[in-house]
Amino acid sequence: MKKPDPRVMLLLAACVSTMGVLIETTWLLASVFAFTVLLVSAMGAKLTMLVKRLKGFLWIVLFIALMESVFRPEGAALINIGTVNLVTAGGLLRGANTMLRIATVVASAAVFTLTTSRGMIQGLIQLKIPYEFAFMSSVALRFLPVFSEEFRDTVTAVQLRGVDIKRIPLREKLKIYTSILSPVVYGAVDKAQKLSCAMELRAFRAYPKRTSRFTLKLGAADYVYMAVMPVLTAAVLCYYYILL
Repeated sequence: MKKPDPRVMLLLAACVSTMGVLIETTWLLASVFAFTVLLVSAMGAKLTMLVKRLKGFLWIVLFIALMESVFRPEGAALINIGTVNLVTAGGLLRGANTMLRIATVVASAAVFTLTTSRGMIQGLIQLKIPYEFAFMSSVALRFLPVFSEEFRDTVTAVQLRGVDIKRIPLREKLKIYTSILSPVVYGAVDKAQKLSCAMELRAFRAYPKRTSRFTLKLGAADYVYMAVMPVLTAAVLCYYYILL
């Protein structure tokens, strides 16, 4: 399939995320997730990062399933202690729904790997969003991996000094992570200040209106996406809220 326009990518992500958030039926959520994976894969996005991202949410899903089983017990009790149900079928089902929602949103976000930050900024500008907001969104997304890299480097520096973070008690571990956050935040703020100075030296916002030689043009496939996705989203939501 043809790689869509960045504006169409925003529409696809919005439609799929809306279905993922509003739907609560497990089989329908699984269908939306499968459709998202197939669509994004057909467009050429790599989904290897999807598996890596979802691994970090497994403990959250298990915690949600446990809380739902304790406070909203529904279905057969799978694990119980006396009269307290620790794990129920309904709790596991809600945990699975949460996992499917997260997976659907992450899979829809994978479509943004098909474009560059410059293309996304231009797409937001041509959607009549002020350039400052578009640029600010792009910079914020770029700072997330920078912040993550700073944190990993600081943890590695602590481990090279002979501190085995995995084996120390929880209280000491929390103290170490608290002390690690200070240099990481300082490094991120320092990079932000340098970026601000570089932007001012290049006369950012010197004129009220910016021009660009790079413009985006919608193709025939883009118009098909823009026509089909809202209709498909409305049909799925109508089926869920009216027919089910």
